[in-house]
Amino acid sequence: MKSNMVNKFLCITTSLFIFFFLLISNCYAHYPWIIVSNYNPDLGEPIRVLVGWGHRFPIDDFLNPSSIESLKVLNTRTKKSTSILGPDVIIKTDFTSTPGTYIIYGFRKPGFYTKTYEGGKRQSKKGLSNVIKCYYSNMYMKSIVNVGKSKGEVNKKIGQKLEIIPLKNPINLKVGDYFPIKVLFKNKPYKGMVYSTYMGFSCEKNVFAYTTSTDWSGNAKIKIIHPGIWMVKVANEEPYKDKEVCDVESYVSTLTFEVK
Repeated sequence: MKSNMVNKFLCITTSLFIFFFLLISNCYAHYPWIIVSNYNPDLGEPIRVLVGWGHRFPIDDFLNPSSIESLKVLNTRTKKSTSILGPDVIIKTDFTSTPGTYIIYGFRKPGFYTKTYEGGKRQSKKGLSNVIKCYYSNMYMKSIVNVGKSKGEVNKKIGQKLEIIPLKNPINLKVGDYFPIKVLFKNKPYKGMVYSTYMGFSCEKNVFAYTTSTDWSGNAKIKIIHPGIWMVKVANEEPYKDKEVCDVESYVSTLTFEVK
């Protein structure tokens, strides 16, 4: 009897440990975001673009350029996109020679990550033993830049599977205003949580200054409680199409901008 009770206790304890391990691990998955040296540069002023990586905004680590599938800048007036991806972590760019409102956007190369009791493996779970959970991750990022005195429209859909679409140009915002966004998941309204923070709010992992959720139309409003550089983040997941290969397909999207 005593042995059975001990075995039950160990079983329950192990199950709880796995549950909390998975919960915490999901919360602490790395994600990318775009940081720009100047979100409102003067005409002709060159800017620098880098892709942050990790959990601490604005800088935790840098995403290696070899992990980026594409990084482009869209002129929202002409609707023309130009690649700005370079071999270095920090990209110097001079698209500011033309006044206008621009969206810098990128895609991280999707890939598998499998958690096992022996550690993480950057592969599917096929052929692995002691698998805890496998993820196939998709990650997207955006940033808004206004060159000169431009206050152009920013509600342009890029085509990311999980996409944050700003509905108001941040250059028109001030502290106390609400920043409206629309979130789409595979071109349909996304219903879920929206996390946002600003530079200097916290140096802790995954700590956000303002949290809200979208409505059934995918719309949400973020209250601007402080001037500065902001990041908005959303995440979603669904079952992977082949359970023999992986368990979950995950999606993360970020948007950065500045409010003065």
